[in-house]
Amino acid sequence: MTADLEARKLSIIEYLTELDNESIIQQIENLLKPSVDFWDVLKQGEKESIQRGISQLNEGERVSYEKYLSTGQKLFFVVWSLNLRQFSLKKHKFNWKSLDFRPLN
Repeated sequence: MTADLEARKLSIIEYLTELDNESIIQQIENLLKPSVDFWDVLKQGEKESIQRGISQLNEGERVSYEKYLSTGQKLFFVVWSLNLRQFSLKKHKFNWKSLDFRPLN
């Protein structure tokens, strides 16, 4: 271990000994010793979806990353094109964050 790493660890320990905020201490404890397995907090539908995906992979049903990207880009373009035809750009504004058209006020 390097001296710099040791110094950083000692600095953290010193900080923790002076810390009085229960919330931060709890967050640090959760980070160091997670008490819950992520699988236990998933909804049943989410678990089934993950299991279905694993089964599909095991059966050889795969899509390459490149194909996924190209399909996603094509799908976005089609949806975007359809929305352009539906809405007049003079009366609506495209919101890039939500990928949605909003009426101008």
